[in-house]
Amino acid sequence: MVITQTNNFNGQITEKDANNNNVAVAYLTASLDTSTQNVNININATQKDLLTANAADAATQFTAFFNEIASQGKTLGFAIFSNEA
Repeated sequence: MVITQTNNFNGQITEKDANNNNVAVAYLTASLDTSTQNVNININATQKDLLTANAADAATQFTAFFNEIASQGKTLGFAIFSNEA
């Protein structure tokens, strides 16, 4: 028998709109497949103009998401993340 493990992660990049409300401008998903060491990271941008206008903050939020994926990947022994801090 072969048992595989896939770890899934979800997140949102949020920015303030013209009314100062938090709005999801992008949805983030990632998966780590321990049996193959496949890594998938997806970004679904839903508010292009707001995302673009706040690109620096959006990049900071994405980096935090990626760092969590990398940390989990390193813990799970993924070779691609072996040099991540």
